[in-house]
Amino acid sequence: MPVTVVPAFEQAIRLAQKKFDDLPEFAGTSIQAPAEGSANVSPATALGNAIRDFRGKLIDSLDVLAPDQTQFQKFHLSLIEDEQMQTQLACEKLVERLTYLQRKGLLSLDQRLVKVMELEPLGSRMPVSPQVFADAAREALAEAHLTDEFKALVIQDFDLILDPVLSDLLRDLNAGLATAGILPNLVIQEEEERIRRQSIKLPEPIKTDDKAASAQSAGNQNAGGDEADRTSHDNATGGYDRKVDENDRALFSDIIEQLKSLQARNQALPQEPDSAALPKRAMAKSETIAMLDKLQHGGGNIDALLATIGQKDGSIAETIKRELIQKAETSGITQNQEQATLAPEEDTAVQLAGNLFDVMLKDRPNGDAVAAVLSQMVMPFVRAAVSDPQLFLERHHPARQLLNTVSEACEDNLGETAQERDLLGHVESAVRKIGAEYDGDNSKFQTVDAQLSSQMETHRRRVQMTEKRAGEAQQGQERLEIARLQATGIVNNITRQYALPVVLRHFFNTEWLHHLSVTALRKGKDSDAFVQASRIAQPWIDLLDMADLGEPLPLSHLDTLENSTLAVLASSGITDEAAQDIYQNLLNSVSEWTEEIVTPREEELSSYGQQFQTPKLPEKSGTATAMPASIQHANSDVAVVADPDAEPLALSAPTEAELEEVRGYVVGTWLQLPKPDSGFQQLKVSWVSGISGSIMLVNRRGARVLVLSPTELVELKRRNELLVFENESPVDQAMRQLLEKLKRQ
Repeated sequence: MPVTVVPAFEQAIRLAQKKFDDLPEFAGTSIQAPAEGSANVSPATALGNAIRDFRGKLIDSLDVLAPDQTQFQKFHLSLIEDEQMQTQLACEKLVERLTYLQRKGLLSLDQRLVKVMELEPLGSRMPVSPQVFADAAREALAEAHLTDEFKALVIQDFDLILDPVLSDLLRDLNAGLATAGILPNLVIQEEEERIRRQSIKLPEPIKTDDKAASAQSAGNQNAGGDEADRTSHDNATGGYDRKVDENDRALFSDIIEQLKSLQARNQALPQEPDSAALPKRAMAKSETIAMLDKLQHGGGNIDALLATIGQKDGSIAETIKRELIQKAETSGITQNQEQATLAPEEDTAVQLAGNLFDVMLKDRPNGDAVAAVLSQMVMPFVRAAVSDPQLFLERHHPARQLLNTVSEACEDNLGETAQERDLLGHVESAVRKIGAEYDGDNSKFQTVDAQLSSQMETHRRRVQMTEKRAGEAQQGQERLEIARLQATGIVNNITRQYALPVVLRHFFNTEWLHHLSVTALRKGKDSDAFVQASRIAQPWIDLLDMADLGEPLPLSHLDTLENSTLAVLASSGITDEAAQDIYQNLLNSVSEWTEEIVTPREEELSSYGQQFQTPKLPEKSGTATAMPASIQHANSDVAVVADPDAEPLALSAPTEAELEEVRGYVVGTWLQLPKPDSGFQQLKVSWVSGISGSIMLVNRRGARVLVLSPTELVELKRRNELLVFENESPVDQAMRQLLEKLKRQ
C-alpha cells in the first residue's frame, strides 16, 4: 500500500509547491508556520519529514488487522484551532468524495477482509480507506509545522491524485482475494467505474532535476534552503513570464523614436531667455521613486491630474513631471542654487507612461464616471514604469495585467445598470487598494489583479452571452433580408408585368410579399412550400383575364382561391371577419375590372381604403460620403449621414487583393474605426456572414455597434481610417494607438 499511495502524496506536495510559487494570491507567502524549535528546519527538510511520517502512519494503520480488537482507536470529538479549519475541511471533502466514488470497491474489500481474518467490519478503519489516508496526511503535515493554506492545498491535490490510485489499488486487492477464493462473486470493478476513470484529468507530473530532487530530500538541508531562498525571491519580485515578443520590441522602438523626434522638434523652437535660471541637477533614481511614493500616497495634487484629463490638449506626463519637481523642491532634495530635473531614463519612463494614460483616458471608450477611477492607477503605474522600464516591453508585466483588467471593466461601462455599477465599485476598490499598498513589489499588482479578475467572471460570462445573442440576431436579420429580396423579386415580376386593380396590387405588395418572405425564411426558397406560395398570384391573374374578356368568375375554383388567400392573410395576422372582408373586396375588384380602368401607380394608395393597410417596416434612408452608408448605431435604423462637404471616398472598385485582405479579419480581430461624430472607436470582429461576407463589430460589452461589408472596409482602409490591432488587451492596443498618435503630431 505505501508503495502506491506515498508517491501520490509526494506528487501532491510538489504540485502545491508549484502553485504557491505561481499563483498571485500566495506571492511572498512562506509555506512554513512559525513554530518554536523549527526555525532551523528548511522547507525542503520539513516536507521530506512529512513524506516520511506519512509513510509511517500508513504502515501503522495495518495494525488494525491484528487479532487484538482492543487496540482499535476509538473515535472522539475535539476542538480545532481556527487556523486549522481549511485543512480539516479539505480532509473531510476528500473522505466524503472518495468514500462515495469508491464505495463498491471499499465494501467488497471490507467483506473479504472480514471473511479471511475473522474480524468485525472495519469500515473507515480499513487501512486503504479514504479516512485513513486523510488522517495520515493531515497529521504528517501538522508535524511539519506548515501553514494551513499550504496544507489545505496539498490535501486538495492529494484528493485528485489519490482517486485513480485508490481505484487501481482496490481493484488489485479485490481481484487477488477473489482469485484466492475469498468471496469470488463480489464486484471487483464495474464498467461504470472503468468509464469514470477514463474521464479523470490528472495534474501533470512535476519534473524535477537532480538539484531540485536533492532539495526535497530530508538529508540535504543546504540545498533545500537555497531552493527556498530562490522561491522567496521570485515571490517577492512578482514572478511572471518575462519573455519579450519581437513585435512588442519593434513597437516600443518606434514609440521611442517618435518621442525623440517630437522632443527634438520642440527643442528647435525658439526659447525665451531666462537669465535667472538656476543650474539643473538630475535627481537620482532613488530620489525620483521617493517623490513618486509621496505623490502616490496623497502628497500630490490629484486635482491637477484630473484637470489635465479633462482638457483636450492637457498632458498627464507634463503634469506629473511638474508635480515631481515641486515635490522635490518642497522636500529639500535640491539646494538653493540648483533646480531638480529628471534623469533621461526616468524622464522617458514618465513621458511614456503619461502618454499611455492620455490615450487610455481620452482616446478609448471610457465614460466620464470612469476617468476618476482609472486616474487612480496613474501614480502606481508611473512608479512601476520608473522602477522597471521593461514594463513597456513585457506584455505579462503585473502592472500591465492589472491595467488591462481595470480597462476591460471600465471600457464602454456607462454605469447604467446595477451590474455595471457593481463592477465599477469592484474596480474602484481594486485601484484604491493598489494605490495604498504598492511599494515597489510587483506581487501587489498580481494579488489585486487576481482578486479583480475573479470578481469579473460573471461580467465576462454576461459579455459572452450578449455577443452570442448579437451574432444570432444579426444572422437572423441577414436571412430575413435575403428572404425579402427573394420574395420581392417574385412580386415585382407580377406587379410590373400586369395592370392590376389597386386592391389586388396592394395585396400583392403587402400580405403576399410578407407571406413569401416568411416562407422563404422558415422553409427555404427551394422548398415545396415556397414554390406553392409563389404560385398564389397566378389564379388572380387568370380571373383578371376572364373579367377583362367579360366572362363570369368560375365559382367552382373560388374555394381553392379562398383557402390560399386566407392563408396568406393569416401569416400577416389577419383572420376571421377581417380576412373575409379583404377577400371579398379582392373578388369585387376583380369582377369589376377592365383594363380601361387603370389607376396611376402614384394615386393607388390614396385611393385605396386605409382600413386594409398593414404597417410597413421603416426603411433606411440617408447617404454617406465620408463614411459608408451602412455604418449605423446599434439601436438605430437610420444610417449615419456624414458631412456633405467631406472629401468623397475613392470611387474605383476595390481590387481582389484589397478584398482578400479585409476578408482575412477573423472573429476576435480588433479594429479601430472612425466614430459617426468624431474620434475613433475600438471594436471586435464578432461575426462574419457566410453568405454576404459582412462583418459585425461589437464593443467590449459584447453589444453590436456596426455591420460593414468588405467593400466598405476597403474604403475606410484607403482613407487610412482603419487600424488593425494585433492583440486584444487594452494596454497593447493603447500602445499601438499611441504610436499612431505620435506620428500625426
